[in-house]
Amino acid sequence: MANAIISIIDDDVAVRKSLESLLRSANFDVEGFGSAEEFLSSGGPVRADCIISDIYMSGISGIELKRRLNADRCFTPFILITGAVEDRLEELVKTVGVVSFLSKPVKVAVLLSAVGQAIRGSEKK
Repeated sequence: MANAIISIIDDDVAVRKSLESLLRSANFDVEGFGSAEEFLSSGGPVRADCIISDIYMSGISGIELKRRLNADRCFTPFILITGAVEDRLEELVKTVGVVSFLSKPVKVAVLLSAVGQAIRGSEKK
């Protein structure tokens, strides 16, 4: 897990900066992006060891981003977060193949556990 690169995609600057700070304090390398489009155009999918994305963003949503990565055969561990849990959302999230689905505000221990599990799971492959 040392030097794992975590990409955080959230259009809420305060949430993104908070997650970046938290993960840096846990000794991860972190890249933050304000949109899925910014992440895709940056080459982020190639560098990331784990991707954390908000579901609801302007432009490409987190779910649509995961679908696009799947279509491109990029199976980097993917964690979705949301502040608005709706009926059937959990079912929809499962269909795109995320490793974790977390509600905002995300608890520190829960997030660090999810990231750790995601990275350890990808190292086995």
